[in-house]
Amino acid sequence: MNFRLLQFGQWLHALNIWQPTEDASKVEDAWNDVERVAALLCNDCRDGLLYCYLLECLHPEIQFQGPKRIVSLVFHERPRTEFQRKQNLRTALYTLKRFSGRLFRESDLGPLEEGRSEAVLAILDDVVKTFLLPALKSRRKFLLEWLQACLIQADSPFSSEVVNGTAPVRQLYREIADGSKLRYVLRFHGLAFHGHQGDDDVSIIFSAMKRAGVPLFWTQESWRAILESISERQYDERCLSPQSPGTHAFLLLQLQGLHALLPKESLIAQPVAHAAEDGRNISMNKGETDRTSRKNAQSQTIEQKWMRKSEREKEVEVRALRATALQARRGIVKAKGLSHNLLNQIDKLKQQKQDLKKSRRLFNRTERAVTEIQQRIDQYEEEAATLDALLENLEDSVQDHDDELRRIVLRLKEIRLSVEESEQTAESRQKNLREAEATEAAARARTDALDKENIAIEDDISTIKGRLSSLREELKNLRVLREERASVQSELSQVQEEVAESLGLVDSVEASPSNLTAELTRMKSELQSLKAKVEEKELERKQISKELGTYRK
Repeated sequence: MNFRLLQFGQWLHALNIWQPTEDASKVEDAWNDVERVAALLCNDCRDGLLYCYLLECLHPEIQFQGPKRIVSLVFHERPRTEFQRKQNLRTALYTLKRFSGRLFRESDLGPLEEGRSEAVLAILDDVVKTFLLPALKSRRKFLLEWLQACLIQADSPFSSEVVNGTAPVRQLYREIADGSKLRYVLRFHGLAFHGHQGDDDVSIIFSAMKRAGVPLFWTQESWRAILESISERQYDERCLSPQSPGTHAFLLLQLQGLHALLPKESLIAQPVAHAAEDGRNISMNKGETDRTSRKNAQSQTIEQKWMRKSEREKEVEVRALRATALQARRGIVKAKGLSHNLLNQIDKLKQQKQDLKKSRRLFNRTERAVTEIQQRIDQYEEEAATLDALLENLEDSVQDHDDELRRIVLRLKEIRLSVEESEQTAESRQKNLREAEATEAAARARTDALDKENIAIEDDISTIKGRLSSLREELKNLRVLREERASVQSELSQVQEEVAESLGLVDSVEASPSNLTAELTRMKSELQSLKAKVEEKELERKQISKELGTYRK
């Protein structure tokens, strides 16, 4: 199936309708990838444009554009939507129905829109069978006679059934498939061959035709595949069935292209042509002598019959001849009248011809005007299409603007919410600011109080420092008192010693008790006064130690 699609693709490329790649220099390499070419052809047939272009190319009455277009059918040169692609497919199928008689259903559009290979092959086979194959069959006899005339020189002619057209296509293909006869035809017309060692006739023939510029509708693989299928009578999907219209048509197209490219006369064919011309001259001279002899014999028989007749019969025949002559004269007069009438009619026809020329000029003018109007209509349609596209773009832009406005409104709502939140936060900040001001005032009052306390503390410190200096002086005095106390204690010890001595003296001196008691009382009073002084010094010392403790704290 892919080989058949490849064959149709090569045919469309030869018609300058389709090519398998955008780069023209890579077209020959693209035919090697059969699956890619088949898939690309099925994909390009989905919009229906390729079918319409093919029908316009094959039949002169079919025209989908211009002043002579089929007005009842709808054609979109640039289908953008699925509906326009369906309309193009309907147009192509309806046009094919008018010429082929095949009935199409609405369900046939589905496989064509999907680009299925079976549906594409069916449509292309119908196109070939309707438009291409009848014209090729009319030229088949001429092509086969031309091949037969060339092959007779090589003592390898076709069979009579093949030349007469009674044999099936399979037999014709079997006789030329090995390439030997086509190779001799090319050699007969003076074309040289350049092949590699080990190449068979098929590869040499294909390389020679490609180098000579013959459009190829076959590949070597498909050519050999159908040859194998004919010999084995087994047709798989890889082989090309000889019963299909495409195989028959492309075989005749290949032969027609070969005949169109080869020279019409060659040095080898000239003796054959001269011999045929001499034979025709001899036959013509022989025919002329036969006709003259027949006329002489007829005239002799008429004279003999005339001599045998009587006078009365001769007179009757003369009268009859005169009557026929009179009728002939009358016929001549009538013929002259008819010729005069014919001349008048010819003049009228000439006048009508001039009128027709004028009307044709007028028609050409109107046709030009119609073409201009149609071009303007096409321009208006293109402008309308562009305006539709602009309108769609504007609608898309309006939709985008609406979406942008919605986003802006949502953003404004978010901003409003954020503003409200910021106002709330500002109020809370103001409250916090007021609280901070209150706390600041309290802190200022506290700092003032602390400053006052610091001043008081500084005053206390200064007083404490003065007190400390006084305490230091008192401490010095206390040290002096301690020294005095030590001296007093020493004196007291001395006094006690003296008291002890005095007591000893009292014991010893019992004779004078009155003096001693007086002395003793005096000494006791002195001792009590010393004890009182010591106690006062102790109290002062304790008070000084307390003040030192509080100052240290």
